[in-house]
Amino acid sequence: MDGKRQALTRLSEIFSEASQLFKVLADMEEHGAPSDDLLHSESQIRAQSNEAVSSEASHAASNEERATGGLTRKLLEEKGLVIQNIAQIPPQAEGLLTLAGVMGQKYKTIRPLLSHIKKAQSSRRSISLDLSKFSQETIADITLVANLANQAGLLPNYRYLKSPRYKLFADAPVSPLAINFFTGEWLELFALKAVRDFAMRAGLEIYPLSRVGVVLPNGDQFELDLVFTLGADLAWVEAKTGNDFERLLPKYRAISELICSSQRDAILLWSNYDKSNSMLSARGVLARMTLCAPDEFPVYISGLFTAGVQQRDDETELA
Repeated sequence: MDGKRQALTRLSEIFSEASQLFKVLADMEEHGAPSDDLLHSESQIRAQSNEAVSSEASHAASNEERATGGLTRKLLEEKGLVIQNIAQIPPQAEGLLTLAGVMGQKYKTIRPLLSHIKKAQSSRRSISLDLSKFSQETIADITLVANLANQAGLLPNYRYLKSPRYKLFADAPVSPLAINFFTGEWLELFALKAVRDFAMRAGLEIYPLSRVGVVLPNGDQFELDLVFTLGADLAWVEAKTGNDFERLLPKYRAISELICSSQRDAILLWSNYDKSNSMLSARGVLARMTLCAPDEFPVYISGLFTAGVQQRDDETELA
């Protein structure tokens, strides 16, 4: 909308300037024929007005297209996908981005807390977690995430008893918002935040789309967790917090081959991924996707954008 207002303001200014010139020309017509130079000036003003208006409108439309992910939608459609819906991130989810970011960065140390939360959601019983055997770093990370979750309304009645007890307590987080968040939404929001943050730091106009519901060329329905542009290419992120998704690997491969120019641009963000485990790494080959753990993801995204920029620069020089 800001781009449209700017275009309208510029249009008004151009017409005002042109109006003053036309009044001068009208006076000269009344008292004497205008010179060829003035007629030429009038023609130039009209041409410049049309060009300026067209440029401003085009620029406004381009900005709005980027801001709404229009280019991403266009590229998906060119790949033969039919877009059914694009989820809008609700205000409360926007507020959870900070929590999701911390969880992704500290996932390895907060896993005991997430395990107890999962059990509490299933049993509907309160959480009681003994932290006495953990390192100070782990205790600090767990209590930080628990405190942030409590402030966000996701972990009710959280309290922590310090030394010598080192005990964490909370009621079962069974609200719909808490269930959605802790069963996987947090990792999707973590990916979204990482891409947004890098784009902002690098000054790049990247507007990722979340939870894009599509119909594939074969008629199958699918939801892309996160998709965004890399120049004229698409990057896709699929977020997984569990291990039971082997049956989906052939579908992931088909989608990767369809929308991503290389395996580098198709990322399987897997919370439990351990690159030292060759059995787990094989899933990336089967899916034609790059496997990435949460703590590695921000660095990988940085490298992905940097490689994309360098590749486009090289292609420009060759052209």
